[in-house]
Amino acid sequence: MQNDPELRPLLIATETLKYCCVDLEQDVTSSGASYVKRGELHAKLNDYFMSTYDKWTKKRLFPFHLCFQIVFFFIVTCMLYWYGSHRSVHLKQHSEMAMALNRVFLKDWSQDYTSDPSTNQVYGVYTVPEFFENVDHVVKQYTELKSFGFGSYGYDSENGTIPPVNFCSYQYEGDLNPDKFYIGIKSSIEKRCLTISVQNSTSDFSFQKFLQSSNYSLNFGILRRAHLNFTLRMVLINHFSKTDGPECYRLNLKFDIFGYVCCITLQRSQTLQETVPFIELFYGIDLPSHEKLDFIDFWHIMTMCGDLFIIYGCYKKIEFERNNIEIFQDSIYGYDIIALSFGYLLKTLGILKYFKSLPIYNIFTLTMKKASTSVLKFLSFSVILFCGFSICGWIAFSPFNPKFDTLSTSSESLFSAMNGDDMIGTYTSINTDYNFIWWIFTIYFSFFLLIFLYVATGLLGALIVDGYEVVKGVKEGTPLTTVQIFLAREDYIPIDFQAPEFLFESCQEHESNYFKAILIWLKNVTEKVTSYRCSSSVKVSMN
Repeated sequence: MQNDPELRPLLIATETLKYCCVDLEQDVTSSGASYVKRGELHAKLNDYFMSTYDKWTKKRLFPFHLCFQIVFFFIVTCMLYWYGSHRSVHLKQHSEMAMALNRVFLKDWSQDYTSDPSTNQVYGVYTVPEFFENVDHVVKQYTELKSFGFGSYGYDSENGTIPPVNFCSYQYEGDLNPDKFYIGIKSSIEKRCLTISVQNSTSDFSFQKFLQSSNYSLNFGILRRAHLNFTLRMVLINHFSKTDGPECYRLNLKFDIFGYVCCITLQRSQTLQETVPFIELFYGIDLPSHEKLDFIDFWHIMTMCGDLFIIYGCYKKIEFERNNIEIFQDSIYGYDIIALSFGYLLKTLGILKYFKSLPIYNIFTLTMKKASTSVLKFLSFSVILFCGFSICGWIAFSPFNPKFDTLSTSSESLFSAMNGDDMIGTYTSINTDYNFIWWIFTIYFSFFLLIFLYVATGLLGALIVDGYEVVKGVKEGTPLTTVQIFLAREDYIPIDFQAPEFLFESCQEHESNYFKAILIWLKNVTEKVTSYRCSSSVKVSMN
């Protein structure tokens, strides 16, 4: 009986009469949502889902929100462009300053040591005489810095005197003898620091003699690390302007010798959740989960998150400048840079919301939205498989291939090969005299390329194409959602909806008008029923 379409109006009438007896100030449904008039709900939904272009053409509502977003986006773009340009100049100056300090203090240093990471050389000392020569060279250059160094360098002292240099060594406790394979060392490390006074030093300073005079000897067999520490002051003069002035730095040099608006819109969307109990009662339909998500505007969420990131980045930038913090400390400087850059990215994605009314430009977002579920499932499987290949390559081939030395380089090499980069170099980098290892690596790497370069990439493209075909099928008659049908057809409900509105209005009047409204509405309902098939008779009587 409940599934009979001809009896549906009478069933709805019975349910409505039952709920009309409830106090209007109380919640009608168990979920706490109150009924609203169809006209009011229709207007709210239509205004919520209407694009900015339709609001302008149909309602003549000026797009203030769009104009505000465009102006804000333009201001943020200009600010980040200025900030990025200013930061690039600083990075260039600091890179040149670091190169100059290396050239001054490191003996026989060349720019080749900072060349491309794939071909760079390692700067270090490999013999005891080289060790003492490098320490002597650093101390000598430090004492004579003002006489030959370019730039506004100075010593970290108030009266112009040359501060001492600190030398620290870290050695294992114990001793060892390679000739006899004797190892008598402990796992603990002994730290010893010496102060080298260079105020009266001459050009013939000898670090080896200094150690002898200090009654201290270095055992290079158990030496873990050693370094020299001293501090310099420098004034960096930029191109003078209102925003760029002289900058003062304290350079702590360490030379390792042995080792190296939207919240309102979101609130409105949650208010429209009252559509769910409304349609459930009068349509008899429970909205599916994907249709309920339509009331959550993820575009505004991205815009709001972008604004929060930008505000946080600007706050950190102002705090750094106000407190004169050294802005190139990696531990703190990355906060504002990352916040501003990702905030701008989210802001850019939020602007795409206003292309929704243009089908040609909106095809990308619609396709990715439709294919997102399948793509995420596929990527989850691919990430697990990729991690397995990375760990396998790192464990098995790290002794034979420099591209698999660490887990990081292993994953980077495989990801580059997955995009068709340097595949020949990866094949030829294997260094072994065993044919068995070479064949195993060749099979492993070829199988990886077969899985990811051809199969995985092809399947990912197929999922996206499938989503595009579904989006394209909307124009060919794909069924609309329940809310879209409600907005498109005012007569979707199988009974005249003016009667319930009149009924709910009449429920607030005098009791006699209330019963009069019931009789009028029941009469309209029974006229809608063309045929009545029921085994038992139905009588409506009123005392």
